[in-house]
Amino acid sequence: MNVSATDLYPVVQDLTEVEYGCCSSAEMVFGSFSIQDLANPNAMPISPSPRNGSRNNYLSPRLSPRSVLDREKSLIDSLDERANKDREGVDEMTRRDDLNSRFEDTFVLTRQICSCRISTVWECVDRSTGVRRCVKVVDRRKFTSPQDEDTTLNEMSMLSLLRECNTSPNIIQAEHLSQDQHHFYIVTNLVEGRSLASFVLQERMPADKVRLFAKSLLENVAELHSLGIGHFNLNPENVILRPDFQVSLCDFGNAAFVEGMEHRSRQSKLAYSSPEDIKKMPDFASDLWSIGVMLYVCFCYHLPFRDSSRAKLKAKICRHSYDFSSRHWNLVSRVAKQFISSLLHPDPQIRMTAQEALNHPWLAVPDKKPKVKRRRRGRLMEQVLGRLKRQSQHDSNELKTTPTFSSNESG
Repeated sequence: MNVSATDLYPVVQDLTEVEYGCCSSAEMVFGSFSIQDLANPNAMPISPSPRNGSRNNYLSPRLSPRSVLDREKSLIDSLDERANKDREGVDEMTRRDDLNSRFEDTFVLTRQICSCRISTVWECVDRSTGVRRCVKVVDRRKFTSPQDEDTTLNEMSMLSLLRECNTSPNIIQAEHLSQDQHHFYIVTNLVEGRSLASFVLQERMPADKVRLFAKSLLENVAELHSLGIGHFNLNPENVILRPDFQVSLCDFGNAAFVEGMEHRSRQSKLAYSSPEDIKKMPDFASDLWSIGVMLYVCFCYHLPFRDSSRAKLKAKICRHSYDFSSRHWNLVSRVAKQFISSLLHPDPQIRMTAQEALNHPWLAVPDKKPKVKRRRRGRLMEQVLGRLKRQSQHDSNELKTTPTFSSNESG
């Protein structure tokens, strides 16, 4: 079957700045692209769970958070078995009509947003409604280890769970999930904005905007933690910053239920990893550490822990080796520094929780403007200015007392 990529997907030139934060802004490419590789007529939806056929109904009607959390263990247990089934090529149809359709029958790709090692992110349009969406196309042929597929399947499961829990729109949610022989398709809501990494590289964030960003980010993380879920990969590339400085979270490949969680190898940025991450004991507090590192970067534009050697970087993180000595910190209030220090506390039991951070005075009380010291004037300058002031007052008084003559008197 000869299918033209342009027949299936008319590529639209669109200069709207929209980024999906899972990829580095340095790798983002705009323009028209060849997508013949995606023109596969044999697309099939995600295969069902071996333990529970209904589990494959990723986009089932929204459930209460309690009913979703009650299924926690069965969902986690079924993940590895589903991955094994997928690797064996066992694909079955689901009961949902929207998942029974092929991806290209439902959506039209319009613009490539960014790309990374195993995936490409596109803007797409729903054929039936015209609504713009974002789709992450994961290329299975680029997998270098079973972990790549496990991470992708975990992200799909978590996104669908978040939709069932009716979470805030600020958290990326699944709208459509499917797969074919070579690709996974993860369709989510489209967020207008750009990644925090892209913003920090191009602009400086004022202190009041940093506070707005921190509050929105903490609200999203607090919502995840209330469901028993940790993100475990918070970094500037996975945080989308909207024009109003509100935040949307994305890239849930490392997300997991904290209770009963077993450690597994995670693909996350070391510079934003907490000491317990390095010691393979992640917890909710790990997300708060990552937020502390991001806020540190927003204020001074460099990382608190830096080293070209991964071993030395791990040692600095575990030793809690950082300071506020940079010149950028001179205009940052003491309460803001204390807030970041509370997020970067080495003991996860003492470190603030997301809810405690939201109640911190820094988020409630605006920073006072730093006092600018006035340079003392010399004595001679003060005398000169005083004499000029007195002279101007004398001249104005003389003008007030000067008699005026009418035209009749002058004649």
